[in-house]
Amino acid sequence: MTQSSPIIPAGNIVENSPTHTPCSDPHWVATARFYHIFPLGFSTRGEGLARLTAALDPIVEMGFNAIYAGPLWHSHSHGYDTIDYGTVDPRLGNNEDLKRFVTEAHKRGIKVVLDGVFNHVGRGFHAFEDLLENHENSAFAHWFGPVQFHKNNAYNDGLSYQCWEGSQDLVQLDTANPDVIDYLLGMVDQWVREFQIDGLRLDAADCVSPLFWERLRHQCDGYGEFWLMGEVIHGDYNRWLGEKGFHAVTNYEVHKGLWSSFKDHNLFEIAYSLRRQFGEGGIYERYCLYNFLDNHDVTRVASRLKTKRQLIPMHLLLYTVPGIPSIYYGSEWYAKGRKKRSDDWHLRPSEEVWASLSSGSPSLRDYIVGLNAMRRDHPVLATGRYKELLVQSDQLVFERRDHNETLICCINGAPSPVRVALPLPKGHYEDILTGTNMEIDDGCTLPPCGGRVLKVK
Repeated sequence: MTQSSPIIPAGNIVENSPTHTPCSDPHWVATARFYHIFPLGFSTRGEGLARLTAALDPIVEMGFNAIYAGPLWHSHSHGYDTIDYGTVDPRLGNNEDLKRFVTEAHKRGIKVVLDGVFNHVGRGFHAFEDLLENHENSAFAHWFGPVQFHKNNAYNDGLSYQCWEGSQDLVQLDTANPDVIDYLLGMVDQWVREFQIDGLRLDAADCVSPLFWERLRHQCDGYGEFWLMGEVIHGDYNRWLGEKGFHAVTNYEVHKGLWSSFKDHNLFEIAYSLRRQFGEGGIYERYCLYNFLDNHDVTRVASRLKTKRQLIPMHLLLYTVPGIPSIYYGSEWYAKGRKKRSDDWHLRPSEEVWASLSSGSPSLRDYIVGLNAMRRDHPVLATGRYKELLVQSDQLVFERRDHNETLICCINGAPSPVRVALPLPKGHYEDILTGTNMEIDDGCTLPPCGGRVLKVK
């Protein structure tokens, strides 16, 4: 059995219950395996949601049980310049298509998480159009960041306004304003009740008023098993986590450590981050953060590495460290794409590109199928403690342990087999990646650009 083809079957399954869930997360989150799709890139022919619904079966077959779908609401361009929070973007379909998509996903045991873009809106948003028409007399003048009526802007509106990252197409909302908070919370309530979604990924979360997040968390706790995940790139994630904030954030520290550790043959980098975050006394030890290799905003790892063989141990590490693993659509087929300064559409492939990629080599896709099944069958990978056992330039070995099971995860990023000394009791072990048995004496041999996950027999 080759290292790139685990034998664990996937398919439709009933999840094992985790032994515990950190920080009062919804119970489904710890064992979630996310597939991330950017719908406006996936299809722009008015039938994107129908195509996404048709893609649900292949997603289930790969072993995923949760979908994060990028922005869906009516916008001018890329979805983050919202015009109408209550209407699905016509390029994707209509509100009934979204209801159908969520219903069909739930039938297959898939949770659905949507983008919540609350920091800024597009210039066609009704409140901003009123501001442009009525200036100081607008009933919505207080909805936005500081507006200066004695200045001008690139659109010659006769006023200037605060915008996100210097883009005048993205108008900053004042998310500390009570009227704005009430309006946005009302839209979230409509989404949950009308579409039955399971959670929100919150865009530009560190730019939004903490008061808004506190109110949102309080409201969403009333929905039951509802999950909030904030997009936070830099800094101390604890500022945004907890009972008044998010259940999870985007773990950009681990994202960066994952790809650069393999590219530079320096697994000490990711080992340091994992110890700091999840080791004994780690600063995020009680949280399930959102881990990823690719997303709609960053260069794909297949374009960063010198050889695609390194993607095998990289994905093995993604699935065995603490946190929630996520795969960005197309990456299972070695999709490439570099972030550019002009736009990010080339990081957001169409359904046709997604389909054409699937005609290529299936080895990584099959490997991810096995990793999803491993994660499903061994809840210790979701909730167990993390302990580093060995780290070298191209090798990392660590333990995941709970009161039911202990697994030894061995990662080898080198292009040749490597024998590593392991501080394990002598005895019989099973490599659950391949289902093979082996005798451990003073160590074991790791396959090239691969690894083992060992369980005591």
